[in-house]
Amino acid sequence: MDARTLSEAAATRALAASHITEEKLLVSRLRLEGIVQSAKDCIITVDGKRKIVLFSHAAKQIFCCKAEEAMSQPLVSSPGAFVRRTAGTLHNSPGPI
Repeated sequence: MDARTLSEAAATRALAASHITEEKLLVSRLRLEGIVQSAKDCIITVDGKRKIVLFSHAAKQIFCCKAEEAMSQPLVSSPGAFVRRTAGTLHNSPGPI
């Protein structure tokens, strides 16, 4: 085999490995999402800029706030401040507070 053939073979193997890694990552993310969404505890995850990136089903129920409304919002230093910030949705919510 010449150098070009070896290089192409190595690139093909690397691409195949990349697809397997991406598939494993997707399976892992879906498994984590299932666990988080079925948890009875409120789970809120933030990124390095303190923006909400994950808002569990229990968090939606506790804060009476849709995940879409919470996502990308800054997490404040106390749950009370979060409740005050979302208070407009609290009294309009049909569910218990």
